[in-house]
Amino acid sequence: MSFSYLAVRRLRKIYPNTMKVMKYGLATILRKDNALAVNVELLKRKKVADSLVGRRLFLWTANHEDQWTLAKQLRAHGVITDAVEKAKKALKPSAGI
Repeated sequence: MSFSYLAVRRLRKIYPNTMKVMKYGLATILRKDNALAVNVELLKRKKVADSLVGRRLFLWTANHEDQWTLAKQLRAHGVITDAVEKAKKALKPSAGI
């Protein structure tokens, strides 16, 4: 799925309980939703990462080992990646994802 405005709007009409996709740090901290899809680059900011603990979390676009490690540490529920095979190896079920 595309993150374009029209694609997200169409999806929200079909699935009104779809999680919020977050691109900006302050907005991510202020959101109280239990489920968020977050740009993995935002997690470099400690306040953002701390605000996500205990939430249902999906990370995008995590393409590197350090990002997968962070996903494991935060117990992310899912990872969106361009490196599927490498991510599968790094994110084995025993790792919490």
